[in-house]
Amino acid sequence: MNGYPARRLQVSVSGLCAIAGCHPRSSSVATDPETLAVLIDRGFRYALAMTGDRDRAGDVLQDAWVAMLRAGGDIAPGYLFAAIRSRVCDQARRPRLVVFSDPAALPEPYAEPQEEADERLGGDLADALARLRDDEREALFLTAVEGWSVESVAAHQQRPRNTVLSILHRARLKLREWMAASARLEDPRHG
Repeated sequence: MNGYPARRLQVSVSGLCAIAGCHPRSSSVATDPETLAVLIDRGFRYALAMTGDRDRAGDVLQDAWVAMLRAGGDIAPGYLFAAIRSRVCDQARRPRLVVFSDPAALPEPYAEPQEEADERLGGDLADALARLRDDEREALFLTAVEGWSVESVAAHQQRPRNTVLSILHRARLKLREWMAASARLEDPRHG
């Protein structure tokens, strides 16, 4: 699974709460380890879509999870996603430390021609997704990957339904345009 490695952990509410220093309301907590692992995986995928960085996504998920447990609220996707979104927005407002690495120190990757084409397509898509505005990327992720309805996304983003539909439409148009332009650049007949 490409998500957070929650399945390798023995996930339990009591263990998570002991770490977070909280006492959850027993009636509102999903205690099934498999349910918690699935929720953590979903939260990680959402955080990854919002941040674009695996390490940052893990940090955001952890902070959101601890805050959710300390608040004593329900352990549910809606609350977790709202906590993740809040933390990503907070981080976007703060200045970031930029670390530069020496490109000469990086090893040269080797890939077969088909693997190179697959990587280029995946890289092009990742680059195109990164170029989207945050609200466009979030709405697209929630509908396409998480399967949320437009109404659910609208409630989550606190926007009218038609605004979310417009955001999704613009995001899809941009992706289509950018991917087509990328394909034209790589086509030797257009070189």
